[in-house]
Amino acid sequence: LSFLLSLSHLEAFSNNFRFGSNSVRNVKNLNMVVDDLGSIGGEVLITGIGNVDEDEFMLNLLHEQEIWNSVKLGYPDATEARKRFLSRTARYSGLLNILDFIEMDVNNSDEKEEDALKETLKSSNAWIAFNLTQADIPRMTSVALESDISRVIFTMHLPSVDINNTAIPELEAAVTEFEKAGKVFTGIRHGEIITGDEDNAYEIVNATIPCMEPMVERGV
Repeated sequence: LSFLLSLSHLEAFSNNFRFGSNSVRNVKNLNMVVDDLGSIGGEVLITGIGNVDEDEFMLNLLHEQEIWNSVKLGYPDATEARKRFLSRTARYSGLLNILDFIEMDVNNSDEKEEDALKETLKSSNAWIAFNLTQADIPRMTSVALESDISRVIFTMHLPSVDINNTAIPELEAAVTEFEKAGKVFTGIRHGEIITGDEDNAYEIVNATIPCMEPMVERGV
């Protein structure tokens, strides 16, 4: 998926990245993750964001791609999310023409909540799940595979004590499982997200390289 994340330094596990030779630092612009955007589009589900006004930036980036018929924001309180993002800027940009609000709590493993998530995923072409924990990855991987969704991106927060870890078994296992199923998966790990300034530089690097810092600026 071609999109921009509000993180200054990211490490990625993926079965869809094509890194070059064994260079010290394989940097990839996020808008080069996928070679052919013509194969992407339809409906995308976004979870893990929506609790701050600045998240409209991410939703607008997806709208500006002009490949999504629907951007579905999954949030525990759809009414609250709707109030937050029914903004003047969203209206003028045209975001509201494709933005849908779906009430769901991906952090809740209750069977009813998981069934609601799976039903939404079954009608979606891609899923971007932000701010997962390491413990969330196996369950979210199972949900995605059971839903037969084609493309998945997980972003995972690493606590500061683990910031130098490059071996994340849960993400490595997810890469293997999605590959077996013939699906496209990218897992991104990052430090704690903090308030930042606009116009930060962003980069994505091979997952064999540790995070450079324990915190990254939101920067939108």
